[in-house]
Amino acid sequence: MDLITLRDHESLRILSEIGVSNPPVHITGDTAFLTNQISPEEAKFILLKDIPNYDSTQHFVSFSVRKWRYYKSTNQKNSHQNYLTVISQACDYLIEEYGITIVFLSTCTDLGGYRIDDRLTAEEVKNMMKNKTNAIIMRSELTTEEIKGIYGLMKMHVGTRMHSNIFALSMSTPVLTIAYEFKTSELMKELNLEEYVIDINNIDLNTMKDKLDKCWRNKETLSNILPEKIDKLKKSANNNIELIKSLIP
Repeated sequence: MDLITLRDHESLRILSEIGVSNPPVHITGDTAFLTNQISPEEAKFILLKDIPNYDSTQHFVSFSVRKWRYYKSTNQKNSHQNYLTVISQACDYLIEEYGITIVFLSTCTDLGGYRIDDRLTAEEVKNMMKNKTNAIIMRSELTTEEIKGIYGLMKMHVGTRMHSNIFALSMSTPVLTIAYEFKTSELMKELNLEEYVIDINNIDLNTMKDKLDKCWRNKETLSNILPEKIDKLKKSANNNIELIKSLIP
């Protein structure tokens, strides 16, 4: 290898631990931060396909869910069922407490042959909810630019998928992350937003409620501070391009 770029310090620690020292190693940023997005008008037009009665005065909170098979517990099936249960209860809580409309918007579908379709997990969660009529699953196949633009219309995002969080954060949408691997925790640490992280291995309804309340109460403040934080990560992400350029004769 001529070059290694990493997204976080924990990855650097692991490389050092296993003795990787030969090629230059740089901590940069996830290039997903550099993704463009469609305009708010275009995003609203797409929303109308799945939400015919869409009204911009409504409070929308997006959720990204996924099937996970690598819980730290010995009983994977029970752990995943607990995850689904807590997410469904959290959705009901937001609906009942704040009059929210839930939007399940997935970054991972079976588009292009990808083997996992997060919309199926969203259906599992919705089926467990009491307030099903206040939850919508976005079923359209969307580009990254379209997904990112739609996240920008949300009041808040609750994300399991790493890149759903990146897209929402890039649009100054407050995010509560559910970390299934350290990459999510490291991202939020880089933004000084560790208090808005839940470990998927220890997820429970009371913790979810507390963090949802905090994120909702502070949503305006978070929206205002995110642009400057994200701008720094965009510059770090651009370093990937510059480092690769430097290798080309």
